[in-house]
Amino acid sequence: MKKLVLLLFGLFFAVAMLSCTNGSDLSVDLDEFIGAPTQLSVDGTVLSWTAVEEARGYVIYVDDEEVDDTKDTSFDFSSMLADRMIFRVQTKAPRGMQDSALSASVAYVANKDEEIADTKVALAAAGMSVSDEFAEELVNKGMLASEVTDMADGFNDFLDAIDSASDIQEIYEAFDNFFGEVENLEAVVSAFVVSELPQIIQEQIDELESNILYWEQSKAYNPYNRDYYNSLIDQAQTELAALEDLLDEVNDNPDSIVLAITSTMEYFISVEEMISEDLVDSLMNISEVEEASDLNAAELFTVKEEVVNILRETMPSQEDMDLIFQVYDLLMLVSGTSSTVSSEVENLSGKLAVQAMYTIEAFINFLDALDEDYFNDLVGYLNGDYTDPMAMAEIAIMTIEYFDSFKSDNQTLLDTINEVFTDEEKEILYNDYLATLGDFTSDSGITSISFQSILVLEDSFGSAFDEMLDMFVERDGELLRQLVIMNSYSTYFYSEEYYNDALDEEYDTYREMTFNEDLTRIQFLEELAYVLQAGYKELSAEDYSTFLDVYLNIVVLQLTNGYGYYLDTLPDTSVFEEAITTLIDNSAEQQFELLTGFGDFVLEEDVFQLMTDFTTSMYVKNDSEYENYASFVIAIQLYDDFMTNANRDLVDEIEAAVILILMMDDIQDFIDLTDSDVTDMEDQINDLLDYLDDNASTINAMDWEDLSASDFTAIDDFQQDVTDIFIEISTIE
Repeated sequence: MKKLVLLLFGLFFAVAMLSCTNGSDLSVDLDEFIGAPTQLSVDGTVLSWTAVEEARGYVIYVDDEEVDDTKDTSFDFSSMLADRMIFRVQTKAPRGMQDSALSASVAYVANKDEEIADTKVALAAAGMSVSDEFAEELVNKGMLASEVTDMADGFNDFLDAIDSASDIQEIYEAFDNFFGEVENLEAVVSAFVVSELPQIIQEQIDELESNILYWEQSKAYNPYNRDYYNSLIDQAQTELAALEDLLDEVNDNPDSIVLAITSTMEYFISVEEMISEDLVDSLMNISEVEEASDLNAAELFTVKEEVVNILRETMPSQEDMDLIFQVYDLLMLVSGTSSTVSSEVENLSGKLAVQAMYTIEAFINFLDALDEDYFNDLVGYLNGDYTDPMAMAEIAIMTIEYFDSFKSDNQTLLDTINEVFTDEEKEILYNDYLATLGDFTSDSGITSISFQSILVLEDSFGSAFDEMLDMFVERDGELLRQLVIMNSYSTYFYSEEYYNDALDEEYDTYREMTFNEDLTRIQFLEELAYVLQAGYKELSAEDYSTFLDVYLNIVVLQLTNGYGYYLDTLPDTSVFEEAITTLIDNSAEQQFELLTGFGDFVLEEDVFQLMTDFTTSMYVKNDSEYENYASFVIAIQLYDDFMTNANRDLVDEIEAAVILILMMDDIQDFIDLTDSDVTDMEDQINDLLDYLDDNASTINAMDWEDLSASDFTAIDDFQQDVTDIFIEISTIE
């Protein structure tokens, strides 16, 4: 049951994250933040900092209270002297920019040298083996020796509490008590970044350099493994360059790293502080439920409401979110990638921050949309006459229905996320992503997709997705229900057991099980047809052309890369690109019309009911020879009914487009055909289509449920004629 609870919560979050894309209650500004002052220092009673380009002035804060502003880059605080003063400075921005976040802090501490000495003693007494620089940085940030002792005692108490905790409640209390006593988090983070982090990074650099040297030597001794060692060396050198850049960043600009880490940690602490003991008790009760009957819908709803409230109340500010995204390039470096995107997209970190905030808001709105009825129904499904697979299917269907409603109510917000970046900026980001992808993967075709194609697909398939989602809901989620049933058929041949877990049905024979499996598959395909056809109706021939272009280029690249295992050189993909363009230009519109027409035909002619009737009838008849004849009759009947004169014209135009690219010299060289071969192939295909047009009506007139011996003979003759034509096509050299 605990797994079931985890699945439920996982389902909420997975579906909610689909919402990531002005309907917003947030107050944000896409103007770039001006940089915060850096390198704050205290000399006597004068605070100073490095000038910020374009600054309109600076605001000085003492112990988080605004005390003055100035246009200078220093501030004399002798008139307000105290034993300890923690300073931060904010840059005032010119028009078109936003005032900066508060800078990293620096402190004035009376008797500073004595305080540093006492701090070193306090750290040693706490058993913390750190450098003298660590102690100095703590005091530079305003932490006193007495506070270091309290922090160390609190940390040791925390470790003891965790070690002795017997349940989640006691673990929560340990964290709650520890975070409640945390003072001057920035001091601890800064001490680590300034004094310990460079050494950690340097050790990693030394290890990589040692490995590279070892692999270079191994390559000399083992020339047959040269490629293997070269790949290891290349990867290590990429990581080495990234770590060296990271070390430079830590040494030259620790402030941004300190602020980003501190802001992130403070956010999680703020979330933790809002978690009440009652909420923890409720979560414990839910996690310990062994039977579905013990779940309480009201309690689930209350927990959800508290989570929504916590997320809303602790929404990071734009300044805090921006601090986190200012290290975007740094994270790219750590991953081994050098990125120049931030210099090409104006205010990248700020826009990423705003987009993230909108995303969090959309996530919260989805959770908020899960009302009491949702949880009552959820518990009802778990306690009802459902197997576990079907209960989860019903819950998933219900959740998708809520998501559909949520999406309609929040479409403006979802559009707003997508509009944070302009199309031009998205193209820069997209191209950078492709460059990054190309550094780490072989070309699977993704890197050949143009951004303009992405925009077309995003627009057209976004609308198609909405219609498909609406159709899924309109048909009561039967698609998912049948999918679960279809995947629940199981067989134990040794014990001759055949059953369906979702339906809780057991079958006497393998044949009986496969018969039911076939019926389920038909129902699934029917539901899939309704959903897909709803999407097709939103697409245009132009949309289909774009999709076909993207798809075929990916397929071609994958195929040609596959041929690389057998060929000395890969085929020139430009040959296929020209062929694809020719094919699309001459037949995409006809293909789209034929496909959508076939979808309408299948649904309007109730083909799936015909398939169900046929499957049921053949199961009762239990005559494999008759079934082969009957299935052929149905196939020809469907072909004859669908292949109207108009559809035959479409097929002819598509065939002509294919023949045209087969006539291209480069294509013929690749597939080893001549003009004469292609002409012969065209003639044979036309012969086949003409034969079907002229003779299919004979088969169409038959009653597949009551075929006679003479019908069998006619079918044999028909099949032989078709086979002969196929043989002629396949033997063209």
